[in-house]
Amino acid sequence: MTMHELSHKTTLTMADLRRLIRSPEALSMSLFMPTVAFGPQAQQDGVRLRNLVRQGEALLERRGLDQAAINMLLAPLHHRLHDPQLWYQQGLGLALFITPGQFSMYSLPFSVEEQVVVGQHAYVVPLLPLLSGSGSFFVLDLGLQHVSLYHCTRDSIREEAIYPLPPTCAEYLASLDTAKVAQFHAGTSGLSGKEGLVFYGHGAADDTLKDTITHYFKILDQAVLEHLGTQHYPLILAGVEYLQDIYRQVSGYRSIQPGGILGSSAERALDELHQHAWSLVRPLFEQPQQDAFAHYMQMAAADFTRISENLRMVLLAAAIGQVELLFVQPGYQQWGHFDTKTHVIEMHDTPWPHDEDLVNVAIIHTLLHAGMVYPLPATLSKQTHVAALLRY
Repeated sequence: MTMHELSHKTTLTMADLRRLIRSPEALSMSLFMPTVAFGPQAQQDGVRLRNLVRQGEALLERRGLDQAAINMLLAPLHHRLHDPQLWYQQGLGLALFITPGQFSMYSLPFSVEEQVVVGQHAYVVPLLPLLSGSGSFFVLDLGLQHVSLYHCTRDSIREEAIYPLPPTCAEYLASLDTAKVAQFHAGTSGLSGKEGLVFYGHGAADDTLKDTITHYFKILDQAVLEHLGTQHYPLILAGVEYLQDIYRQVSGYRSIQPGGILGSSAERALDELHQHAWSLVRPLFEQPQQDAFAHYMQMAAADFTRISENLRMVLLAAAIGQVELLFVQPGYQQWGHFDTKTHVIEMHDTPWPHDEDLVNVAIIHTLLHAGMVYPLPATLSKQTHVAALLRY
C-alpha cells in the first residue's frame, strides 16, 4: 500500500461506516459540509471546503503537530482540492476522513452542518441519519420514451445518471428494424401524452412488442444492478402498470418493493413522486427504530438495572460490549477523554487539545460490539441526552 491510499468519492453505506469504526485508533481528521448540486452556491463548495481544511490544520497544530507532519497527513486531501471531479454528481453532503495512510471521501444522501473534528477515531455522530429512518432508497421511473433513476431519502430526491445507460425503449427498437418501429409507434399512440401501449391477448404483434420491451428491460436491469451494487437499497418502481409488471418479471434486483407508483411520469411533479415514494418505504425505515424504543421502554419498566441514562456508565458499558441499544440526542456533544485500559473518564465543558467527543466514542464502541444506535426519541429528550439498554 502506498503512504496514502486514495479513495474515489462514493455514496456512504453502512459497510463503509463499519470499516471506518474498525480502523485502529490513530490521529484522525473528519470533515463534513453540505453541498449544493446546482446554482451559484454550488461554485462556493470548493471555497468552503478549503476553509474547513484550514480549520483542520489549526486543530492539528493545536495537538502539537509541526507543519511537515500536517502536510504529510493532508497531502491526499490537498491533491483533490482542485479536482473538478470532486464535485461531480454530489449528494446533499460531503464527508471526508483522513488518517495516516488512508483517505476516504463520501457523498451523503442527507445534509450535514459544516464541521471539522480531530481525534483518535473517525467522527461518526453526523452520520446518525444513516443508522435511523433517513436512509437511502431509489425510485426507477419506467417509460417507453424515458427511464429515470432517483436517489432518495426522507428529505430529498435527485436524479442519478446510470452507466452504462441503454437508450430508451423507442431508440432501442429503432436499432432493430423499421417494421417493429412502425408497430411500436402504432401501439404507443393510443393515448395523447401517455404511455398508451396495451397488450391484448397473444396476438403476434402484441407478443413481438412485449418481447422487445422485455429484452430492453433486461438490458436496463443489468445497468441498474451495476449502479446499485450489493447494498440492497429499497427500490420502488414507477410507471404504468404493465411496464412495472414486465420489469418485475425480468429483474434480478432483490429489493424491489411491493406495490409501486402507477401512472405516467408526465402526469406528476418530482416532489409528488418523492412524497408518494416515501409513503411506501417509510414503515420500512421507521419500524426498526420504533421497535427498538418500544423494547427499551418495556425493559425500563421491567428491569431498571438494564437501563442507563448516564454517559459515564454508558461509556463503560459500551467498551465491554454491554450496550444493546443506544439512543443519542442529535447535536449533543460531551468533550473529554476515556482511557479504555484504566476506564478513567474525564469530562470538560470545552474541548481540550487532546479531547474526544465522548458521545462519538460511545457510538463507536456500541457499533463495534454489534449494538444499535438511534436518535433519541422526543419523549426522552427532556430528561436526558443519552439512553442505553444493557444486555445484562
